[in-house]
Amino acid sequence: MQVDALWQRLTIAAFLVMPVFVIATNPSEQIHSLEIIGFPIWAGAFAMKSVADIQKLTFLQKMMNAGDRNSGSNVGLWKYSRHPNYFAEWMVWKGLIIAAIPSWLALYEAESFIIWVLLGAGLLFASWKMYTTLVYHTGAEPSEYYSVQKRPEYKAYQQTTNMFIPGPKR
Repeated sequence: MQVDALWQRLTIAAFLVMPVFVIATNPSEQIHSLEIIGFPIWAGAFAMKSVADIQKLTFLQKMMNAGDRNSGSNVGLWKYSRHPNYFAEWMVWKGLIIAAIPSWLALYEAESFIIWVLLGAGLLFASWKMYTTLVYHTGAEPSEYYSVQKRPEYKAYQQTTNMFIPGPKR
């Protein structure tokens, strides 16, 4: 567990801040169309994550007050995804990566080719690592493992609701 925790901290420190650092290097005063796309994705995903967290907290409080630990959370954003908060967290970083692309392209002439390629690979790795962390390591799958054990009705919820990417009921 310690190795996993250290790996996640390294990822956060080294790769997840990369889009912000790349954006900060861009001296252009012009706003690029990818920034116009990326920043609203970031803001919308941040809002979605906040709404999902509030809905989950409200659901858990109602569940505890009613003494019912067996029901499933399938209201609000949770009707469309079993983990809308994790999906939104991933999209926060996707928005930043999209917004970083023009800045990364501008670095082509300022940096050596190897550094430029490594920065581009780092941006892609940040997205992939955030996805795998949120789905497999600390997010959806571990959460579901315990949810099925604690709440028998969760299996039915799993069969009707997408795990990560929101969508219509199956």
